[in-house]
Amino acid sequence: MNTERMPVKTLLAMRANYNPREITDEALEGLGASIERFGLVQPIIVNKRTDTIVGGNQRLLALEQLGESETEVIVVDLSPEEERALNLTLNNPAVQGSFTDDVEAIIQELQGAIPDAVDQLRLSKLTEEALEIVDFAPEVPEARSSRYRDKTGTDEYTKVDVGELALTLPNAVAVRLTEALEAEHNKSGRRVSETFTEIVERGLDEVCSG
Repeated sequence: MNTERMPVKTLLAMRANYNPREITDEALEGLGASIERFGLVQPIIVNKRTDTIVGGNQRLLALEQLGESETEVIVVDLSPEEERALNLTLNNPAVQGSFTDDVEAIIQELQGAIPDAVDQLRLSKLTEEALEIVDFAPEVPEARSSRYRDKTGTDEYTKVDVGELALTLPNAVAVRLTEALEAEHNKSGRRVSETFTEIVERGLDEVCSG
C-alpha cells in the first residue's frame, strides 16, 4: 500500500460500477463542505490491479464539484473479490459502532460555537434522524428498530422495521408492540412480518393496549 497523487479526471473513469451506495444532492453538498473546511482527510482508495476505486466514490464526486484537478490516493493491490469485500467493509455500519446520547450535547455545543459548520455539515441530521440501530427482539428474526428524537430534540419515538413494513411510534407503544410480536412468535413460530401485518390491519390499540 502506498500513496500518490492522481488527476481527478482520471479517477472519474475508474469509479466502481458495482458500488452499492448512492448519495443525495443535499448529502453531496454537505460532503463538499466538509472537504472545503477540513481538506480530504480520507483519501480515495484505488486498486491498482483493476484500476478501480475501492473507497471514496462519493468524495470523488465532491472533489469534481469543487473544481479540484488532482487529489491524493491510497493505492492497494487486491483481487477483485477482496476489492469488493473492502468496498463493503468501508461502508459497513456493523463494524463502525453507533452514536450514544452524548452526540446531542456535542452538537449543541458546536451549534453555539460554530453554527455555520453544523448547518453546512448537516450535523443536526444526527438528532433529527436515527441515532442508533438496535435489535429490539434479538431472538426474533427480521426485526429491528431505530430510536430518534424529533427536530425539537424532545419527544422520543421508535421506528419499527419488520421486513418491508415500518411504523414510527412513541417509545411506550413501540415497547408494547415489541412484546406482542415476541409473544406471538414464541407461541406460534410464525414469521414476524406476518404478525406485524396483522397488527397493523387490526389496529395497534387492540394488540398493544395495557
